[in-house]
This record gives sequence, C-alpha cells and structure tokens, in this order.
Amino acid sequence: MFRSEPGASFRTSEMTTPDPRHRGISFVDRRYFLSTGSGAPDVELSRGFGEPIAAGQESRPQPMGRAADRYWWLFRDRVYSTPDRLSRAAVLRLAEREKELERERQMLSAQRPRPRMPRGHHATA
Repeated sequence: MFRSEPGASFRTSEMTTPDPRHRGISFVDRRYFLSTGSGAPDVELSRGFGEPIAAGQESRPQPMGRAADRYWWLFRDRVYSTPDRLSRAAVLRLAEREKELERERQMLSAQRPRPRMPRGHHATA
C-alpha cells in the first residue's frame, strides 16, 4: 500500500573543513540520509544520488531506494513509501491523489458543526 510517511525524512548534513593550502577557503562535505522513522538506522545516500534527489523533488517524485522492506520516494518535501516498485508516473498520481484526499478531509472537518453545550453548562478540563 502506498502511503505518506510523516515520521520519515530526507536529511542533509554539512561539514566544512579548512583547506590547509589556501587561507580562507574551506571544503564542504555534504551527506544525505533517509530516515525511515521506524527506529532503524538512517540510510546514507551517495552524494551522486542525494544531490539530484534534493534538487529534483520539487518538480517530480524522486526514488530514494529500498529500506525496511519498502521503496522510498521524496516529493515536495514529503516522504512516501510502498512495498512494490512503482514508476515515477504512478507515484506522482498516488501522491497527488493522497494530497487531494487530505484537502477534502480538512474541508469536511472544518464544515462539521461542533456540538453545542446546553445553556448554563461549562466545559471542564
């Protein structure tokens, strides 16, 4: 089942190291991780893989790999997973549908009337 993973995240860490040969110049070592949110150790993604994920995820779903028996995707700062290998187009459709259902739930929740307390009664904490 395709699902959003609110406890999961795509993380970046950076460490700067001064260049010993050139004053005022530092090297930046950037590392990318998938945290599944399941308590399993974070999965480090290679730089060649992490940079395109970070850059492309705003416009289309980016596959992050397989971990904890699921395939992981990043799209618009949300992490998704599925037990099956899916195409990018399928993930796009499912993610957009999930977002649409979420908006509908929020609208219904906002429209639902709140129960009224009888006159003279006060809610207690």
